[in-house]
Amino acid sequence: AEAVTATLSGDVQRAAEHAVDSEPKAAMLVAMQPSSGDVLAVAQNEPADAQGPIALTGQYPPGSTFKIATAAAALESGNVRIDPPVQCPATKRFDGRVVPNDHEFDLGTVPLRKAFAESCNTSFAQLAVDQPPRALTDAAKRLGVGVDFDMPGAITITGKVPPANSTVQRAENGFGQGTVLTSPFGMALASATVANGGMPVPKLVKGERTQANATPQPLSPSTLQQLRPMMRAVVT
Repeated sequence: AEAVTATLSGDVQRAAEHAVDSEPKAAMLVAMQPSSGDVLAVAQNEPADAQGPIALTGQYPPGSTFKIATAAAALESGNVRIDPPVQCPATKRFDGRVVPNDHEFDLGTVPLRKAFAESCNTSFAQLAVDQPPRALTDAAKRLGVGVDFDMPGAITITGKVPPANSTVQRAENGFGQGTVLTSPFGMALASATVANGGMPVPKLVKGERTQANATPQPLSPSTLQQLRPMMRAVVT
């Protein structure tokens, strides 16, 4: 067979393998270059390998990483911005379902930027409840989650975000629980989409073209300008 060249970076791949190998439980890492969609690393430790190629296809509740999509939906609505205050109580009840923050921390009233940085479940459950049933579905799709790819070199599944018709389901989906499922690959793509300004088409083999079943509309410049510093605030 003719030789092929992968997009993987030797340095990034080795760093990714080193990062996951020290974890006792199944751990995966996917790195993607936002500007090109090139997959730079796909790493799994031994417990993950025993379950198959789950870095690219495994379906898991994304937890608070999904607040990227919830924030995007809220910002796109025009009713929420990065600095005006939101409530972040320790717990909040939605039709009988009590949503807690981690260890029930209470930030009181803080800017949305702070609620995002501190990962306030109650704030983002409320943001999701205030949106229409398809809002998170559509926002996730614009980030690439829910798009199917025929990518030469590997099989991938980004995830699925069903519309949430009930208050409880919207609340749970708002912080990445409920019915939301994504893969590490899908969330790497979502992060790359925010950085790039539109969904990059992922590639693993140079010279080969990936087919996508959809070309999502990019998030608005206003949303991107607010979402990027919010994501940076998580790191800092």
